[in-house]
Amino acid sequence: MVMDTEYAVPETKAYKCYKVGNILYVPHYTNPGVYVGPSIRQETGFVKAKYVARFFYKNELIKMGASEIIEQLWSTSARDQK
Repeated sequence: MVMDTEYAVPETKAYKCYKVGNILYVPHYTNPGVYVGPSIRQETGFVKAKYVARFFYKNELIKMGASEIIEQLWSTSARDQK
């Protein structure tokens, strides 16, 4: 039996991201103009904790002292909208 080792590789492009300290904020995968950072843990009182994403706009990140950085990310229609 011969296994197919060919995989479709997603297209990548250079996108503006923002960095505050060591935290990288990348353009949201589906929402244009929105940047997403690491999620925060919220205790729910049950066994499993809930993780909530943190969303920011470019202006908010700049006010937080973010520096612009270019990263190679998967290309999506939301990221390609200007």
